[in-house]
Amino acid sequence: MLLVGNHCGATGPVQCVLSLPRRVYPWIVVDMLDPQRIVPYLYQDFITTTLHLKGTFGWFLAKAIAKIALPLLQGLGCIAVDRYDVRFSGAFRRSMELLETGKALLIFPEDPLLPINPQTGMRPFMSGFLWLCVLYERKTGKRLPVIPIAIVPSKKSIVLGDPLVFPLLQSPREDMKRLALELEINISRLLKR
Repeated sequence: MLLVGNHCGATGPVQCVLSLPRRVYPWIVVDMLDPQRIVPYLYQDFITTTLHLKGTFGWFLAKAIAKIALPLLQGLGCIAVDRYDVRFSGAFRRSMELLETGKALLIFPEDPLLPINPQTGMRPFMSGFLWLCVLYERKTGKRLPVIPIAIVPSKKSIVLGDPLVFPLLQSPREDMKRLALELEINISRLLKR
């Protein structure tokens, strides 16, 4: 199954991994699993934006966090995703191996390049991850369940929605865009509940 949720900053993915009742394999930006790129990524994406620290102390903190985070993320079996690799070939190959053995993936498809919706606290969803539904159905003849997850920071909780199974109706690209929007709307409703 795919568990798909709102990212909710740096704490959302951690909260999901710790709270869900089964092991999940999160998709994660490739920089966080690369020993050469994790420190600059943490500095840019977390230290300066979330903690509002810059300069020498910010870099020192990014290095300290990287020493803890890198082995932890590798131990969790995270799947490296490079958004600039058009095919995500490594991520899809590893994901399909896991899905075929009954494992669950955790995906946060918010587009970091787009603005946050002030009403939901989410960014619009990218749709490429839904190729997994197409590939899974082609390979197994079964539809892949997708479970929406809402991380609700004000209540420090996670709300699971009803499993969705997406039939492919038109062209895969159009269906994926439609399905990503449907997931986004579903998660927005769970956040309001």
